[in-house]
Amino acid sequence: MTTVRKVERVEVNALHLGTIVTSDFSAMKFPALLLAACAALFFLAPASRAAELPGGRRALNLELDGRWIGNAVSFSPYRDGQRPEEVAPSDAEILADLRLVSRYWNLIRTYDSSDVTARTLRLIRENRLPLRVMIGAWVSAEPKGREQNRSELANIVRLANEFPDIVIAAAVGNEACVWWSGHRVDPALLVGWIRQVRAAIKQPVTSADDYNFWNKDESRAVAAELDFIVLHGYALWNGRPLSEGISWLEQQYDAATRFHPGIPIVIGETGWTTSRDPSRTKVGEEGYMMKAEVSVAAQEDYLRQHFRWVRARRVPTFLFEAFDENWKGGGVAVAPHASEKHWGVFDAQRRPKPSFEAIIREFYPEEAKLAGGPRPLNLDLDGRWIGNGISFSPYRNGQAPYGKEPTDDEILADLRLVARYWNFIRMYEATSVTERTVRLIHEHQLPLRAIVGAWVVTNDTPEHQQRNRDELALVTRVANAYPDVVLAVAVGNEACVSWSWHRTDPADVARWAREVRAAIKQPVTVADDYNFWNKPESQAVAAELDFIILHGYALWNSRPLSECMSWLEQQYDATVRHHPGKPVIIGETGWATSFDPTRNKPGEEGALMKAEVSVAAQEHYLREHYRWVAAKRIPTILFEAFDENWKGGGEKTPAHVVEKHWGVFDTQRRPKSSFAAIVREFYSAQP
Repeated sequence: MTTVRKVERVEVNALHLGTIVTSDFSAMKFPALLLAACAALFFLAPASRAAELPGGRRALNLELDGRWIGNAVSFSPYRDGQRPEEVAPSDAEILADLRLVSRYWNLIRTYDSSDVTARTLRLIRENRLPLRVMIGAWVSAEPKGREQNRSELANIVRLANEFPDIVIAAAVGNEACVWWSGHRVDPALLVGWIRQVRAAIKQPVTSADDYNFWNKDESRAVAAELDFIVLHGYALWNGRPLSEGISWLEQQYDAATRFHPGIPIVIGETGWTTSRDPSRTKVGEEGYMMKAEVSVAAQEDYLRQHFRWVRARRVPTFLFEAFDENWKGGGVAVAPHASEKHWGVFDAQRRPKPSFEAIIREFYPEEAKLAGGPRPLNLDLDGRWIGNGISFSPYRNGQAPYGKEPTDDEILADLRLVARYWNFIRMYEATSVTERTVRLIHEHQLPLRAIVGAWVVTNDTPEHQQRNRDELALVTRVANAYPDVVLAVAVGNEACVSWSWHRTDPADVARWAREVRAAIKQPVTVADDYNFWNKPESQAVAAELDFIILHGYALWNSRPLSECMSWLEQQYDATVRHHPGKPVIIGETGWATSFDPTRNKPGEEGALMKAEVSVAAQEHYLREHYRWVAAKRIPTILFEAFDENWKGGGEKTPAHVVEKHWGVFDTQRRPKSSFAAIVREFYSAQP
């Protein structure tokens, strides 16, 4: 799709001596002799015929695992700050986009034969993604574009032959012949390239262009060389109202079918943008051409028409497009609301627009992709809802995970204290302490149920790999040994978010979750920060889970105390929208009672925490927290039961470092006055 579109809104509807009258009733003067010559060409041009291609026309295979995949999407993985021929996306970024797109489509279209397209195909193959691709060669006018054209044509042949299991078609040229194209190519030259490519590959070959080329006589010679035609049609760019969005497209499709009998037609682009610049009013620009509503709501209406039509007509159709692309339409030099930047159903940050969220709910109801269907998290104990939970770590002064351990008596004392106020706890590591904690709950029949975790780390060395295997094996053993206590298993804690010190490849985490789930009967989850769950790479992880654990701290995110729960609720709601149909619980939230303002490097407490940090502030937060959980009934785990001096650098760091002071009890297991006030308000027991 080009930046500027000078589109005839209706085919020529009247012929007069020396005048062509178009839909906007503007008159263009031509000599009568030229007009007569054009008319002769119109009537004498041969119709496209299916039998002219060597070997006959090659069929476009739109089946994958017995399913029709003709409901397709245009794919371009360039993010903010990136653009073709300048800054390219990384493999990780491309893979994240592919995994996101593959949740909703199995057929994508790319536009050039660049290294990015080559890496896209390689990543699909390496990761066995359920995607097939129509690749393109971007050609332009010669002689200026001659070297690029040669490179594109050579590359499209190489990629089609290298990836015959993924590439289902090759498109030579994109909007290269329509009269308003900014890179217009002589159709005779295009025919030569099409023949060249078709002779060198086995897949069907096509060319993509606007409907307003395929309805012209000069298109017949091009169409005669193709296995199928790719037609673009935008009701919005052609001045049509939203109510005619799909009916207008259908008219162009049917007209092209009649104009090129016997040649299959695929719709290669159609869609509805969510923004435009009405001040761009030159002929062919959006403010001049677009007469209908442009908004997220309008896109939702169009998408609904689109999905219903494709389902009913079974016309192979590529929606334009998956992601907003801010490099388009002039890049940063052009207003951010220019239409070319906003055709995506996901925004540039890979968040689904509300328009597409509505479509997901209607056309992609969450299927039970997990073996045996999703497993529910049981938060009922003796007929009571126990979703108001607490993080539990029984390490006292001088003790630490993977170091000196608490005794059974110390763990039991902590469990009995916690059981006075909560029935639902969460533990983080798969260690002997976790195993003993669960055993003590079981043996003493304490009214506690637990989510137990495996603390996985970057899987980059043999030592780390063995550590991860040990964690996963132990958490599996504990879950199977004590099914009466263990409600769920969490594979990883803040292991995928970008700032994690032990960041792990999301693909590894997804695989581990799948492996653990196959070995136990309880639901399986992953715990991570809200700022992972709102990223596209989280989709592949979430697909393996029975529910999601989300972390969200207003304090760490520079929010004032007055916004503590409203901010958390926003992150919860956003995660629910981003992962429709997937249950979400809040696995960490809270308010510390001390911090070190001198630790002000990026990411440290002094740089990020802008609100009051004190016992009084924690009391305010706890009160808001308890009221919110009671009102919303959203399972929420408060961080945490006890202050922990081993955290934040242990004895090497000041005693008031924030990581040591999130507990509602201090290290001596005395309730802080903040919690004492909450106990009096929300519990019959006394602290």
